Amino acid sequence: MLKTRGISIKGMCEKLDIDLGTYNSNRSRDMLPRLDVVTRISHFLGESIDYLATGHHFVHNVDFPRWAELSDKKRHMIEIIVNTNEENSAFIGWHAMLVAYEVSEHKANGAHG
Repeated sequence: MLKTRGISIKGMCEKLDIDLGTYNSNRSRDMLPRLDVVTRISHFLGESIDYLATGHHFVHNVDFPRWAELSDKKRHMIEIIVNTNEENSAFIGWHAMLVAYEVSEHKANGAHG
């Protein structure tokens, strides 16, 4: 990210009053910097701490529906996902989950076979 902005690590550390040796030592040992350092880097780069930590932009302040507001089908699908994850089973893919859901719904509607 720094290279694309034409900024060196050394230059960033100098501007933010971060010890370059400590910064490099932390990076070489895969250690995270202190929160105050991460905050300064975040402000300097104009990126969220989430993005610096994960490389992904997250959507904040999304109005997610409450459990009670979800339809029975949506709640059931979430339960399948959570149960599969808790059992430490590998996801075969969304298609396999959809098939499992359809089979479950088919049985719930009284069909056999």
